[in-house]
Amino acid sequence: MYAIAAESFGKFTVLKLQNLFTSECVEIIPEFGACINALLLNQKRRIYNIIEGYQNEAELHQQAAKLFKSALLFPFPNRVNEGSYAYNGHVYELNINEIDRGHALHGFVWNKPFEVTRKESNRDKAEVWMEYEEKNIQPYFQFRYLIKVVVSLSVNGLKVSTIVTNTSANTMPYGLGWHPYIQMNGKSIDDLNVNFPSGEILELDEVMIPTGNTKQLHVAKDEPLAGQELDQCIHLNGKEIGAVVCIYDPTSGTAINIWQRKGHEGYHFLQTYTPPHRKSIAIEPQTCAPDALNNKKGLLYLEPQQSHEFEWGIFMNSKAAYENN
Repeated sequence: MYAIAAESFGKFTVLKLQNLFTSECVEIIPEFGACINALLLNQKRRIYNIIEGYQNEAELHQQAAKLFKSALLFPFPNRVNEGSYAYNGHVYELNINEIDRGHALHGFVWNKPFEVTRKESNRDKAEVWMEYEEKNIQPYFQFRYLIKVVVSLSVNGLKVSTIVTNTSANTMPYGLGWHPYIQMNGKSIDDLNVNFPSGEILELDEVMIPTGNTKQLHVAKDEPLAGQELDQCIHLNGKEIGAVVCIYDPTSGTAINIWQRKGHEGYHFLQTYTPPHRKSIAIEPQTCAPDALNNKKGLLYLEPQQSHEFEWGIFMNSKAAYENN
């Protein structure tokens, strides 16, 4: 049986989607970008804390603009070179929020207030619908849009659906991503292994902008994360409808599987990042490459009044989720 509860998180409200039998839980902060602030999953009768979130409101305000934990990234994930891009013969200037490199970073929806429009819980799942509508034309992004986020918890784990609708009168260019940090009950990632899907690593210059060159990702089964410092974007290949990253604990035999649906319009890119504290790894499903508003790599276009839908999620099991290609 599932239920949904509300708790205070400073001035915000946290919605907790709960499995009352297993103690599994998803915590969401709708008023702060629909942030998925925690995920607890049950494996082998043990609860695992899967998503590294913010402990309190003060930490959220201190860290969110730097770490973007579990943030929704729109209308561009990753970076826009020097915060400038051209579209239909006009040049637009974005706010520079990555000061040390001089770029615009991760869009401008990550801290917007989402409205909860529907909550449902029954014997099979708990689900929350949220939406944010931009009704004003901004000088740096001259489009109106509606973003709906549906977060659900079931026996299949966490599923996050994002629906983007262009409510303006012109074709809208955009990219989309999410920024969860994955952890294994606070273990150092140096004690964990990883299985990546096949793809090409984008070569980046000294300020993390793609050069246009790529190299094939070396895929090794259960590759140790020890010693790896990652901040890379992978262009996923293959005709499969989805892709899975498996984080595997060889001590317990437990695996965290982060999946993303590709499809015609889907998450065809994967950004990975290991923070200095080594307690988690960012596994970020993205629709496009860094600087896509300029290089157009993976950039999507949405006609007026049309919508695109995207899905990603997390589940656990006791072995690697797939065999590498």
